[in-house]
Amino acid sequence: MIDEVNQQALFRRTAAIVHHGDAGTTTTAAAAGRPQTPTLRAGSQDRGAGAYGRCESCGGTADGALIRQMQAVAAWYVNGMKILAVVLLLLLAVSACTATQQGEPKKEAWLTGKLTFRKVESVTPMSAPSSALSSGRPTPQNEAGDQAVQTARATRQSKDATIRKQVLSTLDCAAPDPLVGNDDEAAPLVTCDSGEAKYDLGPVFLDGDRVVKAKASPSEYGNGHVVTVEFDDQGARTWSDFTTANVGNQVAMLINGRVLSAPSIESPITGGTTQITGQFTADQADQLARQLVGR
Repeated sequence: MIDEVNQQALFRRTAAIVHHGDAGTTTTAAAAGRPQTPTLRAGSQDRGAGAYGRCESCGGTADGALIRQMQAVAAWYVNGMKILAVVLLLLLAVSACTATQQGEPKKEAWLTGKLTFRKVESVTPMSAPSSALSSGRPTPQNEAGDQAVQTARATRQSKDATIRKQVLSTLDCAAPDPLVGNDDEAAPLVTCDSGEAKYDLGPVFLDGDRVVKAKASPSEYGNGHVVTVEFDDQGARTWSDFTTANVGNQVAMLINGRVLSAPSIESPITGGTTQITGQFTADQADQLARQLVGR
């Protein structure tokens, strides 16, 4: 079987050689410096007789058992190499997939909600910074039809300013919030920011659906990153009218009903653009910008 290949080249790449004791094979194996084990010393080879050759030491023609053993070993080797090749391909695929995943920024679940704008009616600073967000900002945990959502809406989104004022004084921003992602946009809202203040807000007057462009960039003040947004024509008019009518007041920008920032309006903003701040990391700002334009 090996007569058809270059034995010298083959043996140099072989860990060990099992052969029939032919002098040429023995010499070549020794020259290659490989371990060798002679089995039957083959005489004239008769491939057509179903035997590999003559066994002069055993006085007759060797039956097909040896060749079948060698064929079985060869088949095992070939199949093993095929399996090894498949395993290597799978490992390469997993490695490539893992590298791609590691190269992608981790998405923040709390940033996947809707962007809304509300007028700030009043602000109550917390007596001490809250640890509510020590393990991350809150994400939606309830369905809109849950009883907890309906109960919270009845108080924190009451049209009665007296009720909202009472709720504002007792609201625990560290407690689970059923209104995260479930606030009624047409009603006022008592809510929290990242842990420094509580807010009584008016109804939503503008939302992220009016954003046509969004770009993340480092803050010019060196405090995290910001997202600059550009509104469509209707959004630009709404933003211009609101900022013109509310110079000196604050406007809250929210995600999932939680305040990202509440800047004071120093002058009318008529250009149809604004900046969203919130001490974002670069990845968070990029995620929000992409989300706002549907990317």
